[in-house]
Amino acid sequence: MIKKSITISCLAILSLTVITGGLGCGGGVQAKAAKISLRLDEQSRYTTNARIIEITDASEVVRLTSFFPGLGKGRWSPVEVATLWQAYVIIEFEMEDGRMLKIYSNFEKWTDGKGSDISVRPGLRDHVFSLFEAREGK
Repeated sequence: MIKKSITISCLAILSLTVITGGLGCGGGVQAKAAKISLRLDEQSRYTTNARIIEITDASEVVRLTSFFPGLGKGRWSPVEVATLWQAYVIIEFEMEDGRMLKIYSNFEKWTDGKGSDISVRPGLRDHVFSLFEAREGK
């Protein structure tokens, strides 16, 4: 009886760890720069000619990482099923240790290409568009 109880408790802890593993803010990720490729034109139409900007300001990079819960932790969600969607923005983060971390997003979900769709924190679309408007002088 005690053995079954311990097994159930361990499974419950493991399940809770997997479900909540990446719920902290992305700010814990040590990224020093980001390259944003936006595949939407000024009228929000999909285009193959991506508009590209680079972000090197530390506070902007931290703000950008905060939209992606679990970023850099290899997070995947066993609850959500990966679906087919078009990536409107691709962000390549240059990490402090020299690694490159590439994510794809449709402004509602994001993935690092490992088969999971993770919800984006609200406001990413507006933030990305404001970054482009500031850089493009509009």
